[in-house]
Amino acid sequence: KLPHDSLQREFFAIPPGAKEVKITLASRDAKGDCSASLFDNAGQEISKLGIRSGSKRTSTLYFSGSQVTPGIWEADLSRTMSSEDERDLTVDFTVEIQPLDIENVTTGIDNNGHATIGATIANSTLLNYHAEPQATIDGYEHTLDTLIMESDVFTLPFASRPGERGIVFDISLPSEDYDLFTDIACQVLHSDSSTAFNSAFDYRKKIVPIVFDAQDNGDSSASQNGNYMLSIRGGLALPDHPHHWRLHIVERHFIHQGAYLAATPSQLMLPPYQSQELEFVSNQTTPIAPVGYRLFGNMDLKKSDQDIIRIPIEW
Repeated sequence: KLPHDSLQREFFAIPPGAKEVKITLASRDAKGDCSASLFDNAGQEISKLGIRSGSKRTSTLYFSGSQVTPGIWEADLSRTMSSEDERDLTVDFTVEIQPLDIENVTTGIDNNGHATIGATIANSTLLNYHAEPQATIDGYEHTLDTLIMESDVFTLPFASRPGERGIVFDISLPSEDYDLFTDIACQVLHSDSSTAFNSAFDYRKKIVPIVFDAQDNGDSSASQNGNYMLSIRGGLALPDHPHHWRLHIVERHFIHQGAYLAATPSQLMLPPYQSQELEFVSNQTTPIAPVGYRLFGNMDLKKSDQDIIRIPIEW
């Protein structure tokens, strides 16, 4: 039970091999608010959920793929916004972890120019597991590791290509380099210096999403020409001292015309401690990545629109 104006911390382990985490916050009481902030093993806040009076008394979050990081996660259950006349609230906080062994993952392009995936899925639990497998090609990506020797500014020009609907930059700094700065600004600028994205690093990792306008892809009447500049500017804690710092950037371009890969078998039914081989084949010609880029997508094991185990795939 949680009294009003209280904060309770819960810690739980995410083991290596976990492919999905389901977190549920619920209450059997008809009234009373409660929120939960979730933090990963690095202490970074990754999400929030909550229940409110007069609304559904259950809130659920799913994490899969790169969202599932092994280690100790923390949940801060808070009733700090409740009033003094509210009684203690009975709260059920549940964490469900789905381990799966995904082995022998292979990707390729067949003689017809269609993308293929092969994988073996093994159920290492005492419970039956069932899902609908499917896969997609979502775009192409490029990884950039760079060392900035003297400046506290990094810039990267980029442009929208025909057929692209957007781009996501997944940016990270090593902990020792992040500690060099008191703050780090992160912007994406149009060619006329107007801002398409304006934020800052709250932690040592930053996701920068940019959705391209229709004009970026060939409309000559557009006010913007599809050219952009990613700018990262740091405020050094000791500006007079020599320094260098590193950036790791994964640049993902999402395309309008991706590809869907159908699975054989179309249903995955795994009894305890059993495995199944899956084969995926696209029924259309695979998109071509520019030179220096690789295709990326996902292999999904889907139970519902929310309950999905997502495995990143590269070609």
